[in-house]
Amino acid sequence: MATYVPIHSYAQSQQRAYRKYNTQEVVEKLKKENSAYADKLLKMEEVINGIKLDDSTKIFQIPMVFHIMESGTTKNFPNAKQIKEQLDLLNTAFGQSKKKFTEYPNDKAEKFSSEGANVGISFCLPEKIGTVAGINIIKTDVKTWTLSQDVKDPKKGGFAPIDPAHYINIWVAELGDYNAGYAILPGADATIDGIVIDPDYFGGKNGASKKPYDEGTTLTHLIANYLGLYELWNEYNYCADDFVEDTPLHNAPNDDVILEKNSRHISMCSGNSVEMYMNFMDNTDDKLQEMFTKGQKERLRKMLASKGPRYSLVDGSISCGKIGSFVTSKQIKYNDNTLSLYPNPTSSEVILDMTATKSGKASIAIINSLGAILQKQDYEMEKGIQKLNFDCSQFSEGLYFIQVRFADNTLITKNLSIQR
Repeated sequence: MATYVPIHSYAQSQQRAYRKYNTQEVVEKLKKENSAYADKLLKMEEVINGIKLDDSTKIFQIPMVFHIMESGTTKNFPNAKQIKEQLDLLNTAFGQSKKKFTEYPNDKAEKFSSEGANVGISFCLPEKIGTVAGINIIKTDVKTWTLSQDVKDPKKGGFAPIDPAHYINIWVAELGDYNAGYAILPGADATIDGIVIDPDYFGGKNGASKKPYDEGTTLTHLIANYLGLYELWNEYNYCADDFVEDTPLHNAPNDDVILEKNSRHISMCSGNSVEMYMNFMDNTDDKLQEMFTKGQKERLRKMLASKGPRYSLVDGSISCGKIGSFVTSKQIKYNDNTLSLYPNPTSSEVILDMTATKSGKASIAIINSLGAILQKQDYEMEKGIQKLNFDCSQFSEGLYFIQVRFADNTLITKNLSIQR
């Protein structure tokens, strides 16, 4: 089926903005390029069906990091205050079901709204992760990013994800046209895992977002995608099920919704069900979106359960700073070689976060407290930011040193604590 384009976008482009979600397009491309990823998504349903939830009241707290890809366009990119506003909106959307209207156009819509669920997920920012922070501002010469994964590739002017097993990485980047953003569903390669969102659709009324998408629901929708919820419509498999029992089938996303008395949005799918346009997984204006269903809540919480595909986000290994306490790191030029380690202390593996001024052969060594080299390996380093996983599981508890000799012969040594 052809990619969906808002039916009003050309005729009314001067009157209002429209929103095109790109998750389905991006994920479909990844599945075609990598059959193993397609198989993982199918297997994920078996895993989810086998999970039994023990505690429906537990609050899952998920840390996230923002990479603001500031380009030389006229776009307004969000600052720390506006990111906090978006964070607050996310915590409301995933924390409580809240009716926005006293009168609904029909009884069915009112019934849908009354069935909203408190999902029990909250989001926070870490104060600092190695040499980078919870909010990273990256100056880039790229004016508009495509729907490829270049925005995550330092070799192409992008910024690599930070420990995506434990943080939701969110890139705020100019996507052009009506492209609002996309999320990577569970199971993809860690080098591309995360969410990309255009600044026009980011944040609330005090941010850079434009009406009618100025209440933060674009990122709510994309995070739900990232955590494993499918949209209520399917562009590639007409009227496909979203694997949630209490959501009706939609043949297409809703954009303009008529709220006149007795108006109904009827699906063209089998059974002609009334559409749940106020659901966060539809595409109506932000002011109309207000709910996840009980079935969506169950699926999201299974994704974060101990055997779920996104469990590592909430496994307790990451602590968050106080909401509103942000550190912003501006990574504009690579004038110096840098090295940072995380997690530190570690029990098994440490990630080396490095910035190199020159490409070429580098060496990495782990040294014990007596100065003896326990392990050494060569590494072909690229200019710019890169990450390397270093296995420490064979070493006993204690203090060690990670030493990197860069291609320009610069030597940097960092302390590493191994604890079990």
